[in-house]
This record gives sequence, C-alpha cells and structure tokens, in this order.
Amino acid sequence: MLPEISVQMLGPITGLKGHSWASGYDAFSDKPNQPLRQILVNEPHELVVHLPGGRAIRHISKATFFTQKRGVVDRASLIPHPGLLRYQDTIKLLELILKQWDAELSESSKRSVATWKAEGNLQPWEIAQRRGGAELHGEPGAGIAFEIRPAKTGWYLVIDVAATLDEERKLWDSGHSPASRPTDIPSTGRP
Repeated sequence: MLPEISVQMLGPITGLKGHSWASGYDAFSDKPNQPLRQILVNEPHELVVHLPGGRAIRHISKATFFTQKRGVVDRASLIPHPGLLRYQDTIKLLELILKQWDAELSESSKRSVATWKAEGNLQPWEIAQRRGGAELHGEPGAGIAFEIRPAKTGWYLVIDVAATLDEERKLWDSGHSPASRPTDIPSTGRP
C-alpha cells in the first residue's frame, strides 16, 4: 500500500499531510529557514489534492512537485505512472485521469489530442513535447495543465493541478505593491 500525501490547493503549506515542507535560505527575502518555493516527493505515493471548491481528486504519483507562494500551495505537478509509456498510452492515460477527475480538455487541447492520436505510436525525440490544458468542472479556483514529454526509450505524462491566474494574482496582490510585483506571473497553462 502506498503512503498518502494530501494537500489543500490554495491552502497553507502547513496543511500538507504525509510529507513536510522543507525550509532553506530565501534569496528574495534574504532570510534563512524560509519555506522552499518548491519541494519534491520523490517516491511513489497516493496523491490527494483538495480543491478550493471543496471536492478532492486523487491519483497514484511516481513523483510530485509542490510549489507555494507566500506560504500558500498553488501547484501540484504529478507523474501519474511508474515507468515510461508508449506515446498513445500516455494520451489514453491522460484521458482516463481527466474523466476520473471530472475534467474536460480545453477546445484547443481537444483539437491537439485528436491530432496526436492520428500520429500513431511515435518514437520519442528530444523536442517532441505536447502541451495542453483542461478545466475541472465546477472548480473556478484551479485548473489543469499537462505535458507529454519524451525520454530516451519512451514517454511520460506530467499533470499540473494549479491555481488559476486570477487566484495567482490574489496571492501577489496580498502583500506586494503593484510596482514590486513580478510581471511574469505564471499561468496555469489553461488555453
């Protein structure tokens, strides 16, 4: 049985269960012992993400990156399979997970996935990344971005469950004057 790691999207980093949030020197604030911007759980686990709207989604993850801003969890990036897959199998896995999570591909991602399915079982090559986004039904505070990435002998899928751009802006607005806010606020990848 795999250990369970759970997190509240847009909740405090202290709410991470099953793993501790590491600390270190923060160059931005010039302070030691600050929560790291990103941590990694690099062992297989059952990931549970509690969404801002109240429901939870779950899946097995080989490894998960968690990111935070101002002590608030804003992204969980999981690899939902233990080894490399064939190209078409990554697409099937993506569709299965989205169905389980009651999520739907964006219109542009639907067109892309249709094209990718027609490509057959491509062999991996270095720059062959495929990207897209999906909406979690009934969830205005979080969305999904995904990538199908090549490796030497196969493909792997990375799924990001992340705060929407509107929620990211709220995190920056909560403590930064407009002049000090970065101009490159990350997007969730949702087209």
